[in-house]
Amino acid sequence: MSIILKDRILTKQPITNFVFSFVNLKVLVLNDSYHRYTNWNVLKDLSLPHLQILKTSGIQHGILMNIIKNSGGNLIELKIDDFYPYDCDIGIIMHTISQSCPNLKYLKFPRYVDFLHLEKLLINCKDLMGLYFNFDNSYLNTYVHWDNFFETLAKSSPINLFRFKFQLYEAPELKSLKLFFDNWKGRHPMLLQIIQDKDNLNFHAINTMRRYYDLIEKSKAEGIVKKYDDNLNGITFKDFEWIQKRVEKRKA
Repeated sequence: MSIILKDRILTKQPITNFVFSFVNLKVLVLNDSYHRYTNWNVLKDLSLPHLQILKTSGIQHGILMNIIKNSGGNLIELKIDDFYPYDCDIGIIMHTISQSCPNLKYLKFPRYVDFLHLEKLLINCKDLMGLYFNFDNSYLNTYVHWDNFFETLAKSSPINLFRFKFQLYEAPELKSLKLFFDNWKGRHPMLLQIIQDKDNLNFHAINTMRRYYDLIEKSKAEGIVKKYDDNLNGITFKDFEWIQKRVEKRKA
């Protein structure tokens, strides 16, 4: 069973009692487009020991962490599009995921994570199969240390983790991507997607991403990369989709 909760509907007690009655809930979707105007505190003590899939957007980070902690360690898919406040401690949230989600297979995270917290996640969540990181904020993008980030992924990723998706404001330099591929040699060929932020899809960004192609073809020949996709040709994917393509229909 799944429940989708949006915006302000939780401010009424009957709705709260309704949610708390589903102790066997397996899928929960929380969406708050109003951020601070919605009172999610009614969920702070919510315990869902059978929860397997959690999708959130704009939820207060404290509430988000409590739900993750009280999921019984059974989460296999965690999709976080955003949380509130924007400048909260990212490390605490990632630490909560690392400690509370031993069976996690797919994770979408909306911020850059330093290599120490990333390493803990990769070590503790040994069942991970796919990672989706969203770094499409121009301010935060300046803090991305690509060499350390890619080196940690290559060194500490569990054996079944070879699906990567990066949504970026500014794509990494070619040398950083090459470092990632060089350190990945000997592992399962990766499925890689790079999504350039549409608001920053200028000539420089397009040129940078097109410079990847020769390196990627070389890496495919060496068995490092199995499949690579980007959004330069209007191809889109679901969040945790790396194989089946869906082409956007262009308006006439």
